Amino acid sequence: MTLMIPVIASLDLFAAVVFLVVLSFAALVIVLFIFRAYRMKYVVKDGELTIHGIFRTSTVKTSEIKSAEKTLIPMGFKLFGTSFLGGLYYIPGKGKVWVAMGNFEDGVMISTKQDKHYLITPMGPEKFIKALKA
Repeated sequence: MTLMIPVIASLDLFAAVVFLVVLSFAALVIVLFIFRAYRMKYVVKDGELTIHGIFRTSTVKTSEIKSAEKTLIPMGFKLFGTSFLGGLYYIPGKGKVWVAMGNFEDGVMISTKQDKHYLITPMGPEKFIKALKA
């Protein structure tokens, strides 16, 4: 025997409206994250690297890149963002790093001359690094 208790029916009108608004907002945020994750990409064009991440789009001039190296996904502490998709992380040895990743196997750690760090996960990291240096 299953006992089902309706959540909204037990609330007064104001509480039910607030509940539905909050639930709708949460669903909208989740859909936005999924949409942005689906559209995540990294473009090298006209001397610039454009990182289309979950929360923002960053542009870095390739002439400002100090290093780009293939790396395993390091252990970090999330400062802001969604788990395993992106945001601002603290990675020991690097400091604050903007992360935009779509896989958990390997990535490219990019450091700029201004000591900004980006961790991205393009398909074919070695080929991507060559494209950055070209």
